[in-house]
Amino acid sequence: MALVGEGKYPEAVVPLGNSPQFASMKSEIANTVLSGLIALQKNNNANASTGEIILNIDGERLARLIMPKIDSENKRKGVAIQLREV
Repeated sequence: MALVGEGKYPEAVVPLGNSPQFASMKSEIANTVLSGLIALQKNNNANASTGEIILNIDGERLARLIMPKIDSENKRKGVAIQLREV
């Protein structure tokens, strides 16, 4: 069970696992990251040869990767977030 809409910022509830919504979200995140990496490489060295970048993301690894950054940003902004097991 979750409480949605209690904050002052927009929120989303997204099914995880093998749902089409989560698959689409992972794909969009991967494409955005890849586009950013390509743009960064082009800006840093216009003469560099491009290589293949493969980015596989699953929900657990993504959460482990970004949660510490989200926590740091929330502390910086003075936002208190509490997560509870469901």
